[in-house]
Amino acid sequence: MADMKTPVVYWVVQVWAALLFVGLSIPFILGKIPPNAVAGFRTAKTMSNPGVWYEANRIMGWDLLWAGSAMLAALVTTWFFRGSIPFLTITFIHVGVTLTAITAMVVHGLWRLSKL
Repeated sequence: MADMKTPVVYWVVQVWAALLFVGLSIPFILGKIPPNAVAGFRTAKTMSNPGVWYEANRIMGWDLLWAGSAMLAALVTTWFFRGSIPFLTITFIHVGVTLTAITAMVVHGLWRLSKL
């Protein structure tokens, strides 16, 4: 159980965010999300060609899975050190991992899209 320096609600929210990434990745990996105006890797190129849409979103799905997994790995690792690492440091680690994962997803997605 988290000590007073690390509120339990913080851990719950972080775990749910990571699991949300993982959960959202599955329908994209499986090609279950058709072209739409709400969810997915939406660019002029992906919206104009269903084949490009499904391939770009499959790639994005795998990136989401890796991002969620990295977030979960950071959470598990910092959980074990929560008594010896200040809460602010733990927060910075989690924010850093999340922002790095999202940035990597965007860069990788745009790079792969340029090759389709």
